[in-house]
Amino acid sequence: MIDTYQALVGRLTNAIGNSEIANIALDDVAYENMEYDPSGKDAWLAVDYMPASIDSLAKDRFDEENGLFQISAYVPLNDRTGDIPRGVLRLIQLTDDIQNIFYNNATATANGQTVYIQDSTLTPAASSESWMSTIITINYVRN
Repeated sequence: MIDTYQALVGRLTNAIGNSEIANIALDDVAYENMEYDPSGKDAWLAVDYMPASIDSLAKDRFDEENGLFQISAYVPLNDRTGDIPRGVLRLIQLTDDIQNIFYNNATATANGQTVYIQDSTLTPAASSESWMSTIITINYVRN
């Protein structure tokens, strides 16, 4: 499971490093069980790793792991650039960028383990406190 986590997070951080997610830097990502303060951020992401099942496929313990990798995207409520309101447009851009990185049949690799992206789904945008967010759920399998 460690290799799976590293592969998925590695794919995300490589994409951020290559500017594949508009206006998101490496320090704009909150990881599980780590303190994070989004104060002053224009946008940020939160990552959750949820292995769902590990099945042994043969006598020699060839395991298959299925699970979810969720990326929550956040933008300020009433998001604007200067005097120009952006509304939900920035959130849509983040969602598109993330889905372009974790597209169907994409792969991520760490320590010789390959993770296959099966598909992704979205939740409707919701507001909480001073943020508007959506969750991109990425279904994966590692075998």
